[in-house]
Amino acid sequence: MENDIISSIRCELSRFRDDFRNQIRDDVRTEITTVNQSIRNLQNEVNTNTIDLRNFRNSVTKELQTNNHHIAYLKEAIDEEFKSVDDRFQDVDHRFEEMRTENLRLLALVRNGKLSNPFLPIQALPIYLPNQGITYPEAKHFPNNANEFYALKRPSSRRQADMLTYLAVFYDIPPYKKHGDTAIDDPELAVGYLENILGLDEDRFTRFKERARSGLKTKSSTNKTS
Repeated sequence: MENDIISSIRCELSRFRDDFRNQIRDDVRTEITTVNQSIRNLQNEVNTNTIDLRNFRNSVTKELQTNNHHIAYLKEAIDEEFKSVDDRFQDVDHRFEEMRTENLRLLALVRNGKLSNPFLPIQALPIYLPNQGITYPEAKHFPNNANEFYALKRPSSRRQADMLTYLAVFYDIPPYKKHGDTAIDDPELAVGYLENILGLDEDRFTRFKERARSGLKTKSSTNKTS
């Protein structure tokens, strides 16, 4: 009787988790569509502003040719206007790059959320740095797959410890904010934060391994029987 109750609870939890993941997947797809539309709108806005700016500059140039006594004044005004426009364009560029970064992060989250084979590569999520643009973690400091990632819970080498610290700094997780440049005091907690950031689900990898072990046992039993 107790086993039936536990099985029923597990089934309900599994169904809830599947519904939750489906909802997240739908929300992410909707968000990606919205972001892509915003990017297209932003590109159209930039193109329109560029055309308007060129027309304005041509108009002012003609005006200067017929009004030489206003050259000094108009030149100063134009320089100020161009500086203002340049500043606005820089702001638009930053916004555009931030939106591109968010789009790339959403795509990586979707792909990572579908992973169950611990030997397949993990998608790194980029961050946006105002002075550097879209930035990815260095490949040598990023785990190749889920096996390498979850091994960071109990780092057994200097390379693993350095990798965990690097990822904590790169993704600016709370343990790093608290301890600064010191080593991560709780690797398992740090990995938990990184798991959420990267969109990974350890249960999926665990179930994959269990199915693989079960398949090997079945194959071994079949071979012995034959």
